[in-house]
This record gives sequence, structure tokens and C-alpha cells, in this order.
Amino acid sequence: MRQDVSLWVRTCLQCQRVKISRHTRSKIGKFEPPNSRFEHVHIDLEPVPPSEGFRFCLTCVDRFSKWPEAFPLIKSSAQVVSKVFYTGWIARFGPSNSLQTNEHSSNHLYLRPYRSS
Repeated sequence: MRQDVSLWVRTCLQCQRVKISRHTRSKIGKFEPPNSRFEHVHIDLEPVPPSEGFRFCLTCVDRFSKWPEAFPLIKSSAQVVSKVFYTGWIARFGPSNSLQTNEHSSNHLYLRPYRSS
């Protein structure tokens, strides 16, 4: 039976299409550690179960010290996210040299207002 399943999976076109992304490999990149606190910040915006009107959570983590901060948000608009990021993180710790986000479609909400150019 094992041989039959193995043969079926190898010959199934749909199985091969789904499996194709597993074969692509990227080169290992350099991920150099930061030299000081609050130099490199990871931020993420995620929906959360509604609680007291809050529906989103903005998380910020310093890569050097691993210091986490979480900010509940009612809306996920660019104005709200950038204001909370500025007042909750930048005003307290200063601007960072680099800002890293996840690859979700909501990245534009807090990157555009944060950029100086």
C-alpha cells in the first residue's frame, strides 16, 4: 500500500503543483545583530478578538534588548497606527535606524507615515 500511495503522489499533477514551493530554496542572508538598544525595531499589526472596542494590536520589539510593547487599537488606519507608534515608541525611545515588519498587506499602514522622505 505504501508503494501505491507513493506512486500515486508522484504521478498526481495537483499534488506536484502544491508541492513545488517546498523545493525552492533561498541563500542564507546576513542577519547582523544591532549594536545598541532601539536601533532595530520589529513591528507588527494583527487583528485580535474584539475586547472593549479594540480590534487590532500593534506590537513593537527591540531586536537588541528584546523589549516588547503592545498597543491596542480600535482602527487600523494609517493615521491611527502611525500616531500610536510615534507616541508609544518613538517619543519614548527615539527613532530607530531600521524598522522591520512582517509581509502582510497591512505594512503600508505604518511604514508610509513613518518615513521622512
